[in-house]
Amino acid sequence: MNFIKRNKAYFIAPAIVVLILCVVFIVKGVYPFGDRSIAYYDMPICYIPLYTHTYDFLHGNAPVLLDWYNAAASDVTYNSTTYVLNPFNLLLYFTSRDNIMYFMSIILMIKLAASALTMTLYIKKKHNTSDLYTVIMSLMYALCGFTFNDYMNIFFLDLMILLPALMLALDHMIKTRKALPYTILSFAAITLSFYLSAMTYIYVILYIFGYILFIEKDKMKRRHIAADVGIYTIIGAVMAVGLVLPAVIKTAQSPRMGYIPSYGEILTTRNGDFDDQKLFMLFGSEFALSILLILIIKCIRSKEKPDAVLSFNIYRMILFLVPIISEGSDMLWHLGSYAHFPYRFGFLLAFTGVDILAGFNSEHKSEKPYFQIKKPKLARAAEYGAISISICSVILFSIIAYLLRDTALYDHSNYNNATIRTYRIVLPLMVLSGLLIFGLCNKKMRAVLFTGIVVLQTSLGCYGFIAPANDNSNYVVDFSTSAYGSLDIPQDNLSRIKFADAESNIMNFPMLSGYAGLTDWTLDPTSAYLEEMRRLGYAYVYTACYDMGGSLFSDALLNVKMIGTINEFDDDSFYKYSEGIRNYNFYNCNYTIPFGILADNDLSAIPDSGDISPFEEQNNIYRAISDNGDIFTYDSLDGYDIDYRKDIVVNFMLPFTYSFDVDIKGNALIYAYSSSEDLVFTFMVNEEPKAFIEDRGAAQKDKDMISNGQYQTVELGKFRDETVKLSLITNTDEIEDLYIGILDLDKLGELCDKYNAGDHAYDVEAEGTELTLKVDYPDGRWLFLPIEYNDKWKATINGSSAEITPVMDGAFIGIKLGSEDADIKLKFVPEMQYRCIFITIAGILLLIAVVFMDKKGHRLSDVKFLNGTAIVLFSAAAVGLLIVLYAAPIVGNIVSFFI
Repeated sequence: MNFIKRNKAYFIAPAIVVLILCVVFIVKGVYPFGDRSIAYYDMPICYIPLYTHTYDFLHGNAPVLLDWYNAAASDVTYNSTTYVLNPFNLLLYFTSRDNIMYFMSIILMIKLAASALTMTLYIKKKHNTSDLYTVIMSLMYALCGFTFNDYMNIFFLDLMILLPALMLALDHMIKTRKALPYTILSFAAITLSFYLSAMTYIYVILYIFGYILFIEKDKMKRRHIAADVGIYTIIGAVMAVGLVLPAVIKTAQSPRMGYIPSYGEILTTRNGDFDDQKLFMLFGSEFALSILLILIIKCIRSKEKPDAVLSFNIYRMILFLVPIISEGSDMLWHLGSYAHFPYRFGFLLAFTGVDILAGFNSEHKSEKPYFQIKKPKLARAAEYGAISISICSVILFSIIAYLLRDTALYDHSNYNNATIRTYRIVLPLMVLSGLLIFGLCNKKMRAVLFTGIVVLQTSLGCYGFIAPANDNSNYVVDFSTSAYGSLDIPQDNLSRIKFADAESNIMNFPMLSGYAGLTDWTLDPTSAYLEEMRRLGYAYVYTACYDMGGSLFSDALLNVKMIGTINEFDDDSFYKYSEGIRNYNFYNCNYTIPFGILADNDLSAIPDSGDISPFEEQNNIYRAISDNGDIFTYDSLDGYDIDYRKDIVVNFMLPFTYSFDVDIKGNALIYAYSSSEDLVFTFMVNEEPKAFIEDRGAAQKDKDMISNGQYQTVELGKFRDETVKLSLITNTDEIEDLYIGILDLDKLGELCDKYNAGDHAYDVEAEGTELTLKVDYPDGRWLFLPIEYNDKWKATINGSSAEITPVMDGAFIGIKLGSEDADIKLKFVPEMQYRCIFITIAGILLLIAVVFMDKKGHRLSDVKFLNGTAIVLFSAAAVGLLIVLYAAPIVGNIVSFFI
């Protein structure tokens, strides 16, 4: 009992966080108090599917580094450390697979409570403030602007939890030169997220540089600090690099890297799309700004220079204020670019703000105000002013919270309208309130107002930003997990489902449903796979590969056996109805090709069609697996006799109409394709509007137009021996890259019949990290496997090593067979991961050796050459960061006005 009493702050701070969240969850009907989920935006789109993969791995149903479901069997090395090695993932044992989306509210509660706990530890150990202030400041950290902006990226919170412990260990190392806790926590930080830890160590370098510059005056101690930080950070990194190096390499190969602009473009970027979102990251740090202003005012009044601590704190706060103002600096903090979530290092700002505030409160414990007011009436007026301004800030923030309670970040326009911009008024009110509270109020009034404001505004923030309603993606997650194991399609990891409707498939539904698919949005697929899918006519946006688009031929080639759609097909020529789940209908594909077909021609010699059209790409592939000419005939819009008109009165959004006739011979399916990202269009087919179905969760809606940013190849209908009148209705009069493709269904039927009758592998099994199959009478032909090519795949034929050849521009696997019957085995062998484990072991041994030397009195940082070199290199690194991250963007911003 005495232990609890002495350490009650450690229990109270997390308990208050849990209490606030429970109240909000009860009010909003969030699990476990209702059937709503906290998941929205990126959480259901990307992270819940990855947690599902982790769940399957923890239960022995999936390999750790390979995912059979997404993107034609994808290497998930990128996400291995974040989602598999994260100790928080052990919490998944306490829920079921189909409940992961709802269980995220429990995980969020635990993570935010853990953030409050580690911040309490930091404040108590470093500043030893009163329990009341410690609890309230820990609450400010756990429920700061960063949390409300980024909690849906729930793995971001792991570094937020770890940061106070890491900084406490760093402070402990500076003062005692005991480095073991710092080294272990460095290893943990880099392992949990090398991306966020990169930002963390930028901060560590700049923090230590400021400490050496402003706080520590002893030259020898400066050298020791620089050497210790350098040595033990490197050891921690070496211990971690064995686990994260493969993920780093995988990231470097990611298509996202292609979206990083040049350094010159970054420097001259004047404004960002989410400047108000960045500004809101100051929520929770307003009182720190008040403290700095109070201390600056004191210096001005006393005509004294700022002391070392104040100078250090001003320096630290400027580190985070500049990126809010300068978009170039913000982008560089993100290592070049970001998508929608600026200030991913906002937890560092929140920590710095609380640290400054805690330091002030530990120093100023007087009953009297910081600035003495001799006249009682003025003192009373200051208190009334503090109360009034605090109430105004709370009222305005409550308006923000109320208006955003059902949308938060889901509606991007919220960051460009009056709702969130109201925080521009709340921010100065909060800073002014802090000035009055900490500068002019007595101890009791300070405690009451400070506690009241923080509790009210953090609670309102939880209400406004956590668990928005009506995120349509949640429906797809809920549907996909409920479909797990219930569809009439083999769960062999190879038979694939395709969702024909827009937007349903960005949810990484294959991971959730347990049925393989072509789509992905996890950054795991190779660039070659994503590019080839785009060339085949599947939708491709940013780093997401959709499975809508393509054609009956490409679907058959890639082993699509079933499609899901909210549409209903009257014609069973292509698809045969199987079953319905909720408002989705599932159809078995009539045109299918077996997995593992044999081709007479050299698959490695398939020519690259470039960006002409997906029809030419599919012709090239068809010629390699068939000797029957082309399967598509196609032409650009210029190849037709166009009847053009412009009519703004009828349709001011799509005023341009191009009408033309297409002659169909035989049995054919018509497709349209455009590579223009700006093109918006619809079609009339034989003077009837073509409806394009859009998935909006549980609701169906016909789209009267489509954007090529979501669609690629568009199917316009089946026809036989007739002339079809098409009318392209669009937003532009400059059409240069729209193609009409005609798929010969008779040739496709013959191809499917040929391969279903023979010329394919048998006894095909895919499980764990192995794919096994057999081929009789290969006759020196090529085996085509619609599996994403990766150099981690190793093949044997009849027990002997065989070469795997990347085909279709490096996207898929081809194997040249011999003349004997072949027993083929492919195994996913992450050799680099195995080798990297030795680096981690080497790092651990190095740490043991260094700690042993320290105990014997042979500390590396005491070596004059090492500490002398360390201080020079450390200072150079810090100055370089200050130039690259701050000075250059500020200058670039100024220059941008003149270029």
